[in-house]
Amino acid sequence: MNGVLVVLKPTGMTSHDVVAFVKRLCGVKVGHTGTLDPSAAGVLVTCLGAATRLAPLVTESSKVYRAEITLGVTTDTLDAEGKLTGQRDASAIRREQVEQVLAGLVGELEVPVPLFSAVKRNGRKLYELARRGEKVATPVRRMTINRCRLLEFEGGKQARVLVEIECAKGTYIRSIAALVGEKTGCGGYLSFLLRTRVGCWGLEDTLTLEEIEAAATEGKLGERLIPCARALPHLPLFSFEWAMVDKLRHGEAVLVGGLFPPTDSLLRIVDPDGRLVCLAQARPEMGGYRITPRKVLMC
Repeated sequence: MNGVLVVLKPTGMTSHDVVAFVKRLCGVKVGHTGTLDPSAAGVLVTCLGAATRLAPLVTESSKVYRAEITLGVTTDTLDAEGKLTGQRDASAIRREQVEQVLAGLVGELEVPVPLFSAVKRNGRKLYELARRGEKVATPVRRMTINRCRLLEFEGGKQARVLVEIECAKGTYIRSIAALVGEKTGCGGYLSFLLRTRVGCWGLEDTLTLEEIEAAATEGKLGERLIPCARALPHLPLFSFEWAMVDKLRHGEAVLVGGLFPPTDSLLRIVDPDGRLVCLAQARPEMGGYRITPRKVLMC
């Protein structure tokens, strides 16, 4: 069983819990392509079987979140799971001020990561150190925000801000929420988070855990998988005949004519039946192109 399963992760479960759930049902290797905190819900892309080898490339995709930020309150975890660390009256905050702050977040930022996170310091996870009360210097990470727009604003002593954020991998939305609170001058925390998209897959592509379990019980889980060939739709797709496929699947390069995308682009190579053979690179040679497999999959 090889392919991609786009899961609607519920709140209260870790990403590892979801992976274990899917693995128990399908009995093959399973991996995910970007952690969601237990308190967050939304799109969690899992890769099954041979498709796990594609997971690092899927992880590179941009993510879209719908985040609720509560202003006027701070917590030690930067979200609703933590202990209260401060309160201020946010009544003076106006919608226009929040919009200006959000606009200033677009681009590359140097942002402290949450102390309650799995980022390691001297080989130990920060959340382990934080729970023991050990003082550590907070690591700073470069995070990239492609888009950050205000959806709703409700003023008050604890103002509520609903934003949509599109970002690159490695972005901690909790850190962004705390940064919004800092820049508005009253502090803030992430009170709810929903991931609505990973790359080309959105909420409309997800299956609930109940739907996945039902499909597995009926022996139809394989039918619900996205084939490996469609796992990286942004990469150019080419179909080769069996003679070339046989060479490629054994790691051999082949020479072909015709036109190909820029030579630094990975290609998806499929067999005549549409199965993904490999990811390859094309290099100009002898009036044609040498197609060299970089990751052989046959799934």
